[in-house]
Amino acid sequence: MRMNRIHPKDVCRSQALQSGVQNALAGIPACPKHSFGAAGRPLKTCGNDKSHFVGVLEMVFGLFSLFAFFLVSCSGINSPLPERNFNVRLRYGILARNELNTFGNTFTKDLILDGTVTVPFTLSQADLDSIDGKMNQIGFFSYPDTFVVRSQDSMRVFITPNNTYEFEVASQKTLKTLFWDDAIIAGDPQATKLRELITLIRRIVESKPEYGQLPPARGAYL
Repeated sequence: MRMNRIHPKDVCRSQALQSGVQNALAGIPACPKHSFGAAGRPLKTCGNDKSHFVGVLEMVFGLFSLFAFFLVSCSGINSPLPERNFNVRLRYGILARNELNTFGNTFTKDLILDGTVTVPFTLSQADLDSIDGKMNQIGFFSYPDTFVVRSQDSMRVFITPNNTYEFEVASQKTLKTLFWDDAIIAGDPQATKLRELITLIRRIVESKPEYGQLPPARGAYL
């Protein structure tokens, strides 16, 4: 029986081709030291296996670093902002043109002849807790949506021009609205408590430096 002799160079070529396929599948380029063309001729030689290995490590480390960067950068994109359990929108004053809005963190001031001006305006959690506490104290959430002072006095005193108040309060997923056209001076206990709440809110608003930087109102209502 005749046996074919296998030349050592053919073994080297076979091993190199197998290594190249495995490295390609793994996404790592094969070392060109044993790269051969279609005719079995070497394409080029690799002078240093160590430098090739270091280059592969650098490539892997670079890809890992890039992945870690995107992971950290994107981790907070969809993180929900913390929601407050209490917000209030109060329009007040003559024609109710002043507005505190903690839903949107803004304040609008009535400048009368010069229209209105709206600026960013944020209350602290302590301020909100104070307002919330006062509302619970006076039973605000039990008031009717339209509050009217009922006076038995035939000599009622009317105010003109008078303040108008419009509340919109969100507390513990409950939305409460209240409208009050404060045109009658009367010793109504509910009216007195509601005025105390409004006075508290106005004091908090007017104590802020942002409010002090607003332009003064020009003119007056008659």
